[in-house]
Amino acid sequence: MDTIPSEVDDAFEILIEEIEEVVNKYFEALAAAGTEKNIHEAKIILERAEKLTEYRQKVSAIRREWRALENVPVEPPLAQTKKGEPEQIQDVHRKTEEGAAHSRRKVYVPILESLTN
Repeated sequence: MDTIPSEVDDAFEILIEEIEEVVNKYFEALAAAGTEKNIHEAKIILERAEKLTEYRQKVSAIRREWRALENVPVEPPLAQTKKGEPEQIQDVHRKTEEGAAHSRRKVYVPILESLTN
């Protein structure tokens, strides 16, 4: 029996890290606005940071749900051989060398940037 691929959990980790980096930048901007006594700007920055923090909590909750699913063993479907005997189908989710070469961050960073705009 195989378990659900852990690459998804890795993707959640990257996504959560990226969200945290964006939140940290907002808090740095908040500190700068506070030193300049720009209350209006500080309020806007704080609201955005709070929304991103809520979003990060939602992603973390989904990740926990995924981890619960990951513990459920799955059987690959059986295929019939020419002789009529069942045969396990190879894992079709294996990454090619070309696919593995692409950085996941190249995918997630634009998504996160679009969420903050």
